[in-house]
Amino acid sequence: MNQVKSRVACIGAVNLDRKASAKQPLIIHTSNPVSMSQSCGGVARNIGENLVRLGCEVTMLSCIGDDGEGRYIKEESIALGMQVDSIRTLEQARTGTYTALLDTNGEMFVAMAHMDINDLMTPEMVDEMWPAVATANAVLLDTNFPEACIEHIIARCHLEGISLYIDPVSTPKARKLPDFLFGVEVIMPNRDEAETMSGLRIDTIADCEEACARIRARGARNVIMTLGEQGIYCSTPDRDTHLPAMHVDVVDVTGAGDAFAAGLIYGVLQGKSLVDACRVGIAASALTLQTVFSVRPDLSINQLNKLIEEPVQ
Repeated sequence: MNQVKSRVACIGAVNLDRKASAKQPLIIHTSNPVSMSQSCGGVARNIGENLVRLGCEVTMLSCIGDDGEGRYIKEESIALGMQVDSIRTLEQARTGTYTALLDTNGEMFVAMAHMDINDLMTPEMVDEMWPAVATANAVLLDTNFPEACIEHIIARCHLEGISLYIDPVSTPKARKLPDFLFGVEVIMPNRDEAETMSGLRIDTIADCEEACARIRARGARNVIMTLGEQGIYCSTPDRDTHLPAMHVDVVDVTGAGDAFAAGLIYGVLQGKSLVDACRVGIAASALTLQTVFSVRPDLSINQLNKLIEEPVQ
């Protein structure tokens, strides 16, 4: 089939990610030589960048500070082809940053996150950006904004019949979600987030069915649980399906979940069933696992074609 050009609005955090890699064994309480790298980050933005690389038109709804980090994020996003008119500049705050120090084995030694700016987002600010949401084929929301914003976005998407996908981001941030999730087309928790949302310990694949049923009982139409090496569990009103992960040589797990979410959304927008869209997501995740990048810079439809049985056009 011919590729359908789709528009996606991505709502959530944008950060500047910095990575310091130690050149020799780390010694605390003193200066350590490192090599530095930086890139744009944030769950919603990472998903958006993956979608751009898969040929979607993406509008980012977020906030930055009036600083060098914010300008860098905007410039990089524009160069990528992302629409940034709905990224609001807040002069009273600093752009979100995430800084990680890695040891000589590439393992995280310590990380520091400064993302207070996200707490300043309000429902009124969301409404000002809403024209970009109303014209989108799908909306992706992460849970970095305050509870009032999250609840407002869910309610308004429900009222206006807009297809909403949610990435809960983390266990603490999953607790921001309202009790009722009516209007959510797909929610994509990992195992820990699903335990928090369902109140059920998940030890086996069999536990996934009950956990997903509890989450769908809160109003979400479909639940897709990511299980790392065990693949994904897709729960819909009609059936539950467990799909295995692709076995690849893992270089870095960072960003694999974001790639899965992007591949899933892309697949649905191309007219695939949710299960088949999950297969696209699994392929996108597998490709990302094989790189050191949070977003694989050469991600493409052609690469996905090589990994899934039914070619993605």
